[in-house]
Formats: sequence, C-alpha cells, structure tokens
Amino acid sequence: MRIRVRIFERALGALLLALVAAPHGASAQDASADAGGVIVTPDASAANNGGALASDGGAPSGDGGASATEGDGGANAQNEDPMTARIRRAQVPQGFASEAIELPAGTILVRVLDARGQVVPDCVVRVGSMRDGERGEPVERRTGADGLARFDGLERGSRVAYRVSTENLGAKFAADPFQLPMDHGYQVQLVRLDVRNEPGAILVTEARAEIGFQDDRIVLVQRFNLVNISTLGLDGDPRPYTFVPSQPLEFTLPPGASAFRTDEQGMGMTDLRAEERDGRVRVTGSIAPTDPRNPVRLVWQSRVKFDGSDVPIDLRFPELSVLAATIVTQAPAGMTLEVEGMPPAEERSANGQRILITGRQRESRSDRNIDGFRIRLRNIPKTHGAERDVTAAMAVVIALGSVGAGVRRAKSTRKVRDAQRKERRDEDLRGERERIVQKIRDLARDHAAGDVGPETYRRSRHELASALAAVDRLLAGLDAPPSPRV
Repeated sequence: MRIRVRIFERALGALLLALVAAPHGASAQDASADAGGVIVTPDASAANNGGALASDGGAPSGDGGASATEGDGGANAQNEDPMTARIRRAQVPQGFASEAIELPAGTILVRVLDARGQVVPDCVVRVGSMRDGERGEPVERRTGADGLARFDGLERGSRVAYRVSTENLGAKFAADPFQLPMDHGYQVQLVRLDVRNEPGAILVTEARAEIGFQDDRIVLVQRFNLVNISTLGLDGDPRPYTFVPSQPLEFTLPPGASAFRTDEQGMGMTDLRAEERDGRVRVTGSIAPTDPRNPVRLVWQSRVKFDGSDVPIDLRFPELSVLAATIVTQAPAGMTLEVEGMPPAEERSANGQRILITGRQRESRSDRNIDGFRIRLRNIPKTHGAERDVTAAMAVVIALGSVGAGVRRAKSTRKVRDAQRKERRDEDLRGERERIVQKIRDLARDHAAGDVGPETYRRSRHELASALAAVDRLLAGLDAPPSPRV
C-alpha cells in the first residue's frame, strides 16, 4: 500500500463530495468580472455596475453585466468530462488595496461591493492603524449611496500601517495592510459577501496528525486544510458566501493534553482563531470562498503525558466533510501504529529515523466520512534521556511534515548507509534552515506592516530563533540543543 494524497489533482471530483448545500434559486447572479481599477471618481451610476471606475468618471472598465457563471461553452467540447461540464463557477469581484496618485496625501477612499458587483450603501467601514507596533484607535465611516467611504487627514510614512475592513453578521472582510505614501493617497475595494451558518460548502481537504516523543510525553501536531467551495455550483448558479459557524467548531484533544499552542503564522491572514477549553479546541471566525490550491490552514500543537507501552489517542472532528486524512508518527524500533478504518501503517525513513504512516482518501461521495482519528500506539519502548531528547529535537525541527514520498533502499554496508542517512538529513536540515530564515523575514515584514503585534512578534521571533539554533547545532554535528535543565 502506498499513500498518495493528491488533493488538487482530483479537486473537481473531490469537491463534488461536498456540494451538499440546499438547491440554489433559479435566478442568476450578476457579478463584475473586473478585478479592480481606479475608483477615485465617485460616480454612483458606474459604481453600481460593479466595474472599476475610470479616473475621468467614465464607464467602468469591466462590462458590469457579466454572467455569474462561466464554462457553458465548454460543455460541448470534445472529450470533456461530463461532470466537469456541469460545474459552474461564480465570477466574484476582487478586493484590492493600491496607491492612487489622483487622491491627496493622507486620504483613503474605500468602495464596498457585494458578491454580484453591486455597491453596498450605509455600510460601516473601519480603518485600523498600528504605530510603532502599538494599535491606534480605529476610525469608522459609513458608505454613501455610491458605496464609497472616504478618510482624510491620516498620518503618512513608514511608522504607521493601516488595515481597512468591514463586517457582516460576524464575518470580517479586510484588505491587506499598507502604509500611506507621502505624496498621494490609497484606494481600497472590499467585497462583502453574504453570510451563512451552514457548512454545506466547507470541505476539509486534508486532516493530518503528526506524533513525536519527548521524554514521557507525546508531542501531537494537528493540521487541517479547509476550503469554501461556494463559488462552485452543480447544474445551477453558485451563490458565493462566507461561512460563520453558529457555534464554535470543536475538535477534541487527548485527555490530559497540555502546553497547547496554535501556529499563528501558519494560519495566515484569516480571522480564524483556535483556543483550548476543557479539553477541546474551539475554532471561531469565518471562512471566505477559497481557491482549493490555497486552503485556509488550522495548526496547533499539544503534549500528552503517557505511562506504559500501549497508548490510545482518540481525536474527534466537527461535522464537516473530510476528504483525506493522514497520520504519521516517529516509531522507535518495535513500535507499531494502528488506526481504526485505515490500512496497515507503512514504514518509511526520514532523517535516519523510522517513521510509520497511514491514511485514507475518500474516492466518492458514498464513501464514509472521516469524523476523527482513533489511533493506537503499541510497544513504545521505555527509553528516556539523551536518545529520546535527540529524537524530540528532530521532531521539533523537522516537524514530521517533511516525510518524503519514497524511501531509498539501504546499501549493504553500514558505512555507506550511515553516510547516505547523514547526507539526506543534512539536506533536510539545510532546507529547514532556509524555511525558518524566511519565516523570520516574513515575521519582521508583518511586524513592520502592523499586522503582528509586539507580544506576538517577540514570542514568535524567540521560537523561530530557538528552532534556527537547534538546526545550526545539528548541522554542526551536535546531537541536540542544550538541555533546559542545565
């Protein structure tokens, strides 16, 4: 058995698994196909068409009347998959934030559209700011009949970063942060979608559990990739919407789990938040329509103290459609992995360590949903001290996510085999070092842009610096970072 999780290659068929939303209405949606442009002239009639306004007040650069769906002409194409021909994709206006030389310095002009490209009047728009890492008091305006809101007299320069947003029924729609130039203004377009509480269009394209060991504790990392496919419709016009759960999405943790923390950087710019409460992870926020190639990511880590050689781990998911699931664990000699409803674990090798991996992918809508992991670790050796510390250091640095697609067969002699292992390990470590350095650069950029606060910046930078030091020590031939007990 070889596990291949090819989510995007099978995206079309897999997405059909969760096109379980209620039937769509018969009326088609009209949405602007224009992704943006200059909006500095408040011409209400042109704005209502959903296209970008020309700076001279002329007609929109888009046609404004484009159909909400595409692909009708492809239905008759030769050799086209019939199911593919039935899928329609909504054309949703795109949000943006860009400099506008037509606007005076210190000015931000904001336009709010809905999913059909129509302007949204009487909508509260908020401009938040961060100056030298400290949040300022937000400024609010309401859009006029033309869907425009204007903010004047704002501070300029590199010390202040702004972020423009609007809300609708618990969902936040925001532009990327920016800094105002010294000699002109900024234009922002926000697209405020309808909001629904039913998760019919929400898919978990992959659920993943990664298990490592540190002394008498299991280190458990859980990863979930989520997409909102409401921009797709089957035999009808799609209705894009943002999903806001009526109750927090709850994921279970093993009993006694501690040291819970989320990967805020890995979760990106979404407004999703995950917090631990009473042995469960409660996820709040919203999920906007998503490109399956760029899913929304949830990542968290916890630790579980264990006693004995036979450990069950039972993890439950909320009621979402899960397309694929993978479990990967470090596996000291003799240890086995069993997961209910999944094939026998396959043995791999990563960085000179034994790895066990198994998983399941749904092939059709009739396949049983994946509602959690029922994991059993057996024959865990009672190993403590330096050997396990080295394993733990590797688990933290390499994070088990770098398990390769294949395993090369070892050579006949131990010397050649060890040399190959070291070469592969060093290659992985160098790649991991580059990844950490890039994360430090991204963190510094986000902090300078005002999207990361001072406390998060200091904590994240310390964690990344510690991980970088661990990688450097391993590359230098040292087995592990200094023990915290020293």
